[in-house]
Amino acid sequence: MKAEVLSAVPAALAPIKPQLQAILSEDKSADQIAIIWHEEPPVMRFFSAIDGIDIEFVYCTSELAIREALVDHAGTTRLVLLSKFDQVQLGKDVLARLWRYKPQRISPWKSLQQLIGVRAIDPRLTRRYGRWMAEALLNGHEQFRGEVDFGEVLDLDTAWSALAISYLNYSEPNVDLPSLFRWSSTVSENLADQLPSKMREHLGDWLTPHLPSLAPIIERLIQDGRAHELLATGVACSVIHKSKLSDLTSIDEHLVYSGRGRFSERYLGGQKFDISVLAEFGQLSETIAYSMMRDAQQRTVTASLDLAEQWLLSLDFRPALNVSNLLTGSFNQRIGAFANDLKLALVKGNSIRAEKSFNVLKNHILAQLGSNQHRLERMEMALRLTRWVNTNPAPTNDATSTIRRYGVDGSFVDRARSQLWAGDVHEELNTLYQDVSSRISMAVDSQNREFSDYLANIARGDKLLTDLLPVEDALESLVAPLAKQKPVLLVVLDGMSYAVYRELQDDLINNQWVEINNNTEVMSRCLIAALPTITNISRYSLLTGALSSGTAEEEKRGFAKHPELKKVASSKFPPLLLHKQDLQQPGGHALVSEARSAIAGTEHRVIGTVINAIDDQLSSSSQVTVSWDLKAITLLRHVLEAAREANRVVLITSDHGHVLEHNSNYLNGSEEGGERYRLGSNPGDQEVLVSGPRVVTPSTSAILPWSESVRYTKSKSQGYHGGGTLQEITIPVGIFISATDSELMEGWFEVPKETPEWWRIDSLNALNETSVPYDANNKTPPKPKSSKKHQLKKEVIGDLFQAEADEQRIDRTVNKNDWVSALIDSNVYKQVSARAARISVTQEQLRLFLDLLASKDGTVMESIISRELELPKIRVRGFLRNVQKLLNIDGYPILTVDPESSTVKLNIPDLKTQFEL
Repeated sequence: MKAEVLSAVPAALAPIKPQLQAILSEDKSADQIAIIWHEEPPVMRFFSAIDGIDIEFVYCTSELAIREALVDHAGTTRLVLLSKFDQVQLGKDVLARLWRYKPQRISPWKSLQQLIGVRAIDPRLTRRYGRWMAEALLNGHEQFRGEVDFGEVLDLDTAWSALAISYLNYSEPNVDLPSLFRWSSTVSENLADQLPSKMREHLGDWLTPHLPSLAPIIERLIQDGRAHELLATGVACSVIHKSKLSDLTSIDEHLVYSGRGRFSERYLGGQKFDISVLAEFGQLSETIAYSMMRDAQQRTVTASLDLAEQWLLSLDFRPALNVSNLLTGSFNQRIGAFANDLKLALVKGNSIRAEKSFNVLKNHILAQLGSNQHRLERMEMALRLTRWVNTNPAPTNDATSTIRRYGVDGSFVDRARSQLWAGDVHEELNTLYQDVSSRISMAVDSQNREFSDYLANIARGDKLLTDLLPVEDALESLVAPLAKQKPVLLVVLDGMSYAVYRELQDDLINNQWVEINNNTEVMSRCLIAALPTITNISRYSLLTGALSSGTAEEEKRGFAKHPELKKVASSKFPPLLLHKQDLQQPGGHALVSEARSAIAGTEHRVIGTVINAIDDQLSSSSQVTVSWDLKAITLLRHVLEAAREANRVVLITSDHGHVLEHNSNYLNGSEEGGERYRLGSNPGDQEVLVSGPRVVTPSTSAILPWSESVRYTKSKSQGYHGGGTLQEITIPVGIFISATDSELMEGWFEVPKETPEWWRIDSLNALNETSVPYDANNKTPPKPKSSKKHQLKKEVIGDLFQAEADEQRIDRTVNKNDWVSALIDSNVYKQVSARAARISVTQEQLRLFLDLLASKDGTVMESIISRELELPKIRVRGFLRNVQKLLNIDGYPILTVDPESSTVKLNIPDLKTQFEL
């Protein structure tokens, strides 16, 4: 009889394959294996391979046939004999030639035990499940092989793990609700049809040990072929079974109960579950889906959310959608509620309801994702501006108070309203934005009209208070005194308005830059631009200290020769000014190596840089909205990081501000001029004629528009400058040091961030944000309490981890950990600290830090470090980075920081090993 060659063992003989796999795994040389098999197979003799071993299968109908097969067998191919004969029916000479001297019976549990290599099988499995589980595991062996660690004994948990992998394609490490939701997003609709019937009946045995109360619901959904709808069902339950739903929404109580019944019939197979169990399922589902969305698993969740919303709408639960923090419908309902309350706030002058509805809206997960984050920012700005509209600020009495008020109040108004111009896809909200913008524009125009009365004083150069410096005095009055104490980097962001500075200021603080001041009488400084407010005049005046106009090359020469700067710089390394072509690599945004070396070094006491990113954007006609931060201005980020290495004090300012394009009107100025100024003697209704030594034109006079809606160029750009508005004339000044710089300059202190009262929405305040109200008519704004101890105390009071902050302080007088002293005295530490000589961590700070961590078993919150080491919170991350450079030798994670939980961990055993203690 000729043998056939088959690629696989015939399906009718499937139970034989795992038996042979088990035998071959036990004895790799096994041959001439007899297996008891009563049914005649479809093929009497064939060749196949199992796990790479060639095998000849022969079905023998008699003892003689067995003898013949044994005689004919030769070569490396293994022989497997199938027959109905057992040990009693065969002669001793035949048995002597068989593997293990007898025919092998097909025992599923025994085969399984041999196949997976366990010492024993939990007897409860065989008693409870009989043959079906063993056969199912044998048939699914290819799927779970290598995926499950069975250990010495096959128990219920590992058996179900293997079954779940084989038939449910469930490879999650745990059986919990988050894992089940992830799995359900990948399963097919016909999953239940592919399950062995007995396994489908016993799914509860798999689920109940892990999810005691929820197992029946999940089991029902899988059995009904709705495993792929698991998350959708849970999200729907989160709305339908919300506690006291009819009290929270406008839905009728009768509709709630009838809707619940219809939901059970349609989507739960008609099975009755306890209301509390369904409510628990819903609450957990909402929480988990929220986390999955937040953790960038939006694609996994979105389809389920859409399906749940469809079900709810079909069950007349539309009014109840608003209780969900997940569904698109609830997000849109909350936007509608916010728009309605914002409208009422504009009419009635009270924004409390709008603030509450905004807080409800921002808790929705969709408000925190993608483009909706920008929408939420615009809604927040609209709410703030609505509050500002209702403040009715008092008129100012002089130029000083007008400029000061713009710096601490109007700059925030401009920052907020520029975002509203982007509008919103929600029609009612978009209309409201237009209304708010219109009101703000009218108010801003009125303020600029008042300010135009003082332009003559500015043009003449009338003396203002010390915090309001003419731009041409900045080098002498600000940069040179700073350079006497510390190397300085002057950053000129060409065209930066006060509004842009307010936006950038937030990002600087977030990137570990600390704003400082030496004047307790004022909250912030301001420069006054030269007139007209254009680059070649005002920037030249700033960088040379002389009221005039000039080119970039002339700016460099004037900067290097400035007498006050020369006094603090060495003759070998004079004041250095770097423009765009000196800073930026051609064709990219990276800092050229020569510029980086100069800024990161300390040879040049004074370095100035000019960055044109803002002015370049203004001159374009693109319709792109830019968020002004360090990510957008890449070159600035590189420059600042180089300055951080040298512990330079950084002075950030501009040469003039700008107004943005928003419904501006073209005026045909026949005389010579620019975008926002012209030469002549006949000003119009929206213009003012100024003259004096600070007007840098041939006639020392010019006509400037006091309204932001005027332009003299036909073509529109993103923005313009040259005019006489507060937005163009006031120049922000910020003085910063790195949070990693441990020492303040003498006479200087850290200042809290300032925001006007109307800007602060209680629930939106940053944790350590300090806001100081400002009276424009008060010549002396309120003094910030600026001592280091007060600042630290203020930060600790607002800490989220106040409970820990109330713990008893560590004893600073006694070093209780001998290994700390040993570390500091060790040769390894001395070598590391010598290589990192510029790292500003004192031995006393390190000693206190290590003692603190030792007292907390190596784990402590950043808030406790801030308190114990008397470091302002903004400095803690920089301090930790420096300590990591000292302790994490060769990058080994001795000290780790979890930014999400603000937790610091020190691996003390590994630390002792690394430092050979």
